[in-house]
Amino acid sequence: MNARPFLDTNILVYAFAENDARNEAAVLLLQEGGVISVQVLNEFVNVSRKKLKRPWDEIESELAVIRALLAPPLGLTMRHHEMAVSIAKRFGFGLYDSLIVASAALANCSVLYTEDLQGRPDHRGRDHPQSVLKLVHVFSLLRRSWRWCFATRSRGGANIRPLAGRLLTVPIPNNSIELD
Repeated sequence: MNARPFLDTNILVYAFAENDARNEAAVLLLQEGGVISVQVLNEFVNVSRKKLKRPWDEIESELAVIRALLAPPLGLTMRHHEMAVSIAKRFGFGLYDSLIVASAALANCSVLYTEDLQGRPDHRGRDHPQSVLKLVHVFSLLRRSWRWCFATRSRGGANIRPLAGRLLTVPIPNNSIELD
């Protein structure tokens, strides 16, 4: 499994949000590094332009920061699409959310930090309990208590330890999500 977490679009959006309680947690996650896909970058630009009304030069500066802190974004293939359709069908997620889950699974990430995909049933792998993708809802934890999100903090940064908030675990045997 990949030790680096997969970061959903909302982590990037809140990392650049001013006057938002989620900003500090998102910045810490971004600074710790992680994996993203081209889809995450596209969604970030779309939200920044349409919803937040940011100018292009500001968005391009933020993209440069993202590229400097994170590994190169992963592309999407037919394998991602097919897996996303199966995930959407099996778990009831929307297609674009399912693409994020598929991307995290195919990148062999063990954790997906997100704010989305809430209210879904818990699913644990019966045959492969050691190979699961955990969806961690950092900001719902933040609303309850900051200390639930982070076990330790230091002047030089933070050691991020999600202590609770797992909503969904998806088995990932043989580098893929186990589907019916």
